[in-house]
Amino acid sequence: MSGVAEVLGVNTPTSGDDVDLDLAWEKFVKRVWSWSDTPAPDPLPEVGDGAVFTQFLKNGVWRAMGGEASMEQLMVHEFGHALQLEQETMRARMSYWGHVSGFTNSKRGEPSDGFVGGSNRMEQMKVLIRLLLSNEPNKMPRGGLAEYQVSDQANFVNRYARYDLREDYAESFRLMTYDPERLIKVAPEKFLYLNALGWNARLDRENPGPLWYSGNDLDRLFPRAMRLEVFRKIFGMEGAGPAWHPVPLAAVLRAHQDELSSADLPPPYLVAAIPNDLPKELQTILSPGLLSVEIDGKTYVASEQRQKLRQDEAVVEWMNTYSYNFMIEKFRLQGTDGILGSYQKVVADENDPAKRSQHFEIIRELGRDLVDDGQWDKWYLAETQFHKEAGNVWLAARYSMLASDGTPEERLAQIRDLGSKADAGFERACFLATAVDVALETGDPKKVASAIESIPGETFGAWLRLRAGMRSAKALGGEIGKDLLEVAGKEAEGVKAPLIREHLEGLLK
Repeated sequence: MSGVAEVLGVNTPTSGDDVDLDLAWEKFVKRVWSWSDTPAPDPLPEVGDGAVFTQFLKNGVWRAMGGEASMEQLMVHEFGHALQLEQETMRARMSYWGHVSGFTNSKRGEPSDGFVGGSNRMEQMKVLIRLLLSNEPNKMPRGGLAEYQVSDQANFVNRYARYDLREDYAESFRLMTYDPERLIKVAPEKFLYLNALGWNARLDRENPGPLWYSGNDLDRLFPRAMRLEVFRKIFGMEGAGPAWHPVPLAAVLRAHQDELSSADLPPPYLVAAIPNDLPKELQTILSPGLLSVEIDGKTYVASEQRQKLRQDEAVVEWMNTYSYNFMIEKFRLQGTDGILGSYQKVVADENDPAKRSQHFEIIRELGRDLVDDGQWDKWYLAETQFHKEAGNVWLAARYSMLASDGTPEERLAQIRDLGSKADAGFERACFLATAVDVALETGDPKKVASAIESIPGETFGAWLRLRAGMRSAKALGGEIGKDLLEVAGKEAEGVKAPLIREHLEGLLK
């Protein structure tokens, strides 16, 4: 009772003998029976009587959902969960919805993606109980233990939707099917988002929609003049309306672009430049065409701040995937045989050059001391040939340099010479990181530090410099190793993007 006493407007009971417990129980019982417009039993059931909690559960479902829902509607609600929580795209979909719905992480204050402390976590059940007992759920504090908060501007179709961003999505999905007018009245921006997803629930540019409601059906439910007001709000100038993520914003505008003109929208933002040290796969994901829509010959995108955030999210997701694969390999590999078997599997199964290079780099980092130099030279030559045929000039050059018979000093000079002849980029940064491996052969900490500093780039370049510093600190050890770790720490602190900086600092811990 202590967790809900304040919602009922009584003092917090301290023990079974506390008079406040009887008062809290009385208020709880009467509140529960009031949901069904029937008087509470007289005399009241004793404190803790199970019949009261049965009544709470019986009436709590329809109170949470704002009315009776058939079994068919409950099944559609669950189908909405299945779409949002599809394994491969779950975190991205939940992140998009966090921006649309106004849910934030309690500790960080950022739009929620449904994950807290690295795990997919539902809201505390206490929050739902408080929402059910409160007569003003939109004004009710969620409590100190709540995982998520909601913005003051957020709108929800019922108490259950306000409870957790997963339930908000599923309830909005249910109303989209059975009562779209109610969804439009309460949260029109959520209607437009789900309408853009369409029945196949896709956001991608190449295979979108079709719209859930279109033509006369859409005009009947949501007149065009009203829709334009919402479009202006969700796209509006910085600070106006929810700070939407670039992906759902572009999807909503693209899905409804036939009915929009540039006169309906604010002046378009500029397209943010993509950092030049991103891997090719991220450059593709973040290409302006995927995050924008053309209306009257003008390119509409999210604000530059939101575009930059999307870039940082993609970078951190890539880094997290690498770290995850690294840990899986670390637990899986056992001695020299494990390293040999892992490389054979990479050669047999991985034809994608980017993924192959990632796996091979993990094998190198974990198995450097478990396989003799002659075997590594054979693998380097095999990787050189593979990447040469795939057109990855810099990766081919990287592995060729690692297999070279030249002295470390000769190879360092060659790396510097080749690296100076190309524009900055992820592949070039990886190639210049080869100098760190070669410099470690000399055992000279100054040459190692110089090689680390030569790696270019402010996003992945920073990640490569940090990892090179950590690897070198471990290899050299002693005071030299401590100095290199200190430099790595300053490297992480100097990264401007908060999400990337946090990830790099996490690596050091």
